[in-house]
Amino acid sequence: MPSPTPDDLVPYDPGYISSDSSFYGSPTLRAQLAARSATPISSALPPPSLHLTSLANHNVATRPAAAKEPYNPYADQASARQLSETVADFTHRLPPSTTSLRNHGPWLYLANPHSLYRPTTQNPARLTAVGGAILADLSSRIRAIEATMAGKAPGSITRKLTPLRTVATQGILNAAKEAAYMSGKWMLFPDREDVDRVWALVATGTAEGVLGSAVKVATADGGNEGGARLVCVYTEDFSDRKGVRRVVEGLVAMGLVGAKEDRLIYYKCGKFCWRGEVWWWW
Repeated sequence: MPSPTPDDLVPYDPGYISSDSSFYGSPTLRAQLAARSATPISSALPPPSLHLTSLANHNVATRPAAAKEPYNPYADQASARQLSETVADFTHRLPPSTTSLRNHGPWLYLANPHSLYRPTTQNPARLTAVGGAILADLSSRIRAIEATMAGKAPGSITRKLTPLRTVATQGILNAAKEAAYMSGKWMLFPDREDVDRVWALVATGTAEGVLGSAVKVATADGGNEGGARLVCVYTEDFSDRKGVRRVVEGLVAMGLVGAKEDRLIYYKCGKFCWRGEVWWWW
């Protein structure tokens, strides 16, 4: 089967980018998002005081299938937990509050040894080729629209461009799925004073199968020791809404998300980031 061309992935239809496009989404979409945001994620959770073992039992019905043999993608990496050491030994060996960037790199890692997720199945060349073609085509069309609408109100230009970006983003998501780049991550931002406690919780939860496929935490970074630290809790498949929700419910049950912590949490698909004109893997 021939590889899709940019036109296959990002069809150009003048009617699709009409001036009637809604900048904030259609009324139906806005209603759906409003209804979803009104549903508390903690409605089906056990009390946050439960021990991690009890929480693991609570999640067993929805937990993904486990690998028969423990697997560690970070084997022999000094900045990662090894299967020969307990989680407590690992977090004691490398507490993120004091572990330096210079000596151990930017991240500390821990994998769920029972996860079936295997990053070796990914096809980065495929994603780069298809995604690059989508971005090149999108850039060309954006330049053409901006040239024909020169002098128009910025809002009018944005309404023309938004549908193109939406289609391109979906095309990249589809390409990511074909290339097996399906992981996502919940992101926490604890303070330096609290990062060791948060890290110990998510590391233990991941190792016990309560959370996702892996976790990582930022090490101390020279001039930013007092700032917030990024903790990433990975899920295996961003398109699996139940799986993504299961992980954040685990974080809520641990007391790391919600009113008590007074912190927001963010989710990101894979290594998705904003690159000038569209969301992209990096």
